Amino acid sequence: MHDNHPLKAVTVTSETRLGVNEATWRKWLLSMTSLLLTQDGRLVDAAVLWQKSLDKHFEGIELCPICYSVFHSSNLSTPNMTCKTCKSTYHALCLVRSSSFHYLFYRIG
Repeated sequence: MHDNHPLKAVTVTSETRLGVNEATWRKWLLSMTSLLLTQDGRLVDAAVLWQKSLDKHFEGIELCPICYSVFHSSNLSTPNMTCKTCKSTYHALCLVRSSSFHYLFYRIG
C-alpha cells in the first residue's frame, strides 16, 4: 500500500510572504490548517479564509490571541471584545471560558 493510504493529513505551507510579519503569517497558516483538519473545510474554504484574513489585516483588524484567527470558526465574527488591561481584542465566543473575568472586557463596534 502507498504511504498516504487512505489519506495524508493536509500540510499548509508558504514559501514567500509580503507585508505581514512572520508571527502573523504563521498564525494564518495555523488557522487554515485547523480549518482543513478539524472543521471539515475544503481547499476553497481555506483560500477564502486566507483572502479575508489578508483584507482584514490591512484594514487593521488584529488576530484573536486565543484562537489565532481573524474570524471565529463557528460564526465568522471578527474580534469584538477588548481587554481593559492589555488592550488586546478577542472574539466574544473565545472568552466564554473566561466569563468570570467579564469585567475586564468591553465590546467594540
